[in-house]
Amino acid sequence: MLYLAWKVWRSSAGVEADDGKEASFLSGMILNPKIYIYAITAMTLYILPVYRSTGAVIGFTVLLALIGASGSFVWALFGSAICKFFSRHTKAVNLVMALLLVYCAVALFL
Repeated sequence: MLYLAWKVWRSSAGVEADDGKEASFLSGMILNPKIYIYAITAMTLYILPVYRSTGAVIGFTVLLALIGASGSFVWALFGSAICKFFSRHTKAVNLVMALLLVYCAVALFL
């Protein structure tokens, strides 16, 4: 963790993919495992124990898809705004993140 703190503190402001291509929003939605975990958990824990009809399951599936997509959209918007802030204040952000990592490493042993 201390090595990671050192690498964060020494990192530059470059925010780009390794091969020069940026990931699209659609690929992030399709390839995001958190969305699948969210849908499976919501269906198995909250919907299927209560509702058994095909219409209700289809309705909740559409509702879960809309909620998941809107959550991902808001996440992308805030991520874009935060990325702009982080790129303007790279050194300060890196220092704060590195100090938080050092704190976590020390807290593991306390």
